[in-house]
Amino acid sequence: MDKGWYDGIANGVRLQSTPDDEGGTWVLFLDEDRRPINGMALPAEELGPLELDGIVEVVDGIDAPAVIVAVPRSDGEPRAEDWRLWEELRQRMAVARSELIDLVVVGEQSWWAVVGAT
Repeated sequence: MDKGWYDGIANGVRLQSTPDDEGGTWVLFLDEDRRPINGMALPAEELGPLELDGIVEVVDGIDAPAVIVAVPRSDGEPRAEDWRLWEELRQRMAVARSELIDLVVVGEQSWWAVVGAT
């Protein structure tokens, strides 16, 4: 994915999010062309094993070709918990039908991605 694609993902999250979404977890479901077609937003709270398993179950149930996870943070800077979320989801999604593309931290003016370059 190129910078323009990530810019589009970040802009979409910014347009849809509110201040209450700060630090929450967004799962964006992508079509075959890697365009977002649907999504779900979870509140900002620590996600334990049951919640993470539930996310994977929902992703499998929707059966989109791919997903990307976004975390709205006003400063656009990743936290240790964002890395943990990425690692936990990546392990769980290894057996899922949908491909986990990336985790993107979306700030007011910038974005940062685990896999993609900013």
